Amino acid sequence: MDDFHHPRALRWRRGKASPEGFFLDSFDYERFTGLLLSPFAISFARMAVRDGCPSDPDDPRNRRYVEGQRLYLAACDPARRAGLVLDHR
Repeated sequence: MDDFHHPRALRWRRGKASPEGFFLDSFDYERFTGLLLSPFAISFARMAVRDGCPSDPDDPRNRRYVEGQRLYLAACDPARRAGLVLDHR
């Protein structure tokens, strides 16, 4: 999470020693989830850069990966099985 700190002015607005400020203001969770955790558009954009595949999850050439992920999510239900789930809504 070190790369997702809010600017100091926001992190320390409740005071540099504030536990509430640390808890509530330290990190930019919206940017974190947008860049790293939002499937499928984000993951396919990253995969396109890495592997040269189409960045659009709806492209027919990506059907294998999209449907494979859907099968995994349905069969394994990782959110239900996880010991910790972060919901940044």
